Amino acid sequence: MVVTIVAKDKKCAYSLLVASTADGDFLLFQQVWAGASEHSLPSHNAHSMNNTIEHGFHFAFAKNDKKMSHYSTLKTM
Repeated sequence: MVVTIVAKDKKCAYSLLVASTADGDFLLFQQVWAGASEHSLPSHNAHSMNNTIEHGFHFAFAKNDKKMSHYSTLKTM
């Protein structure tokens, strides 16, 4: 069986951290995306950014020696 993959040269990868408390409550998910600079973050003036922040989303850039790394590290936590 042959499976054809469309646009196989364009890949997006990220890490999703799912955590819970000792009581069994789930914490907010953490997504780590690859990005080479702070320009990979959404603009502070982006549409609905204030609404997004009010809902508890936080965007941060953590410089990594490995370019384009999407792995969760102590620094990104």
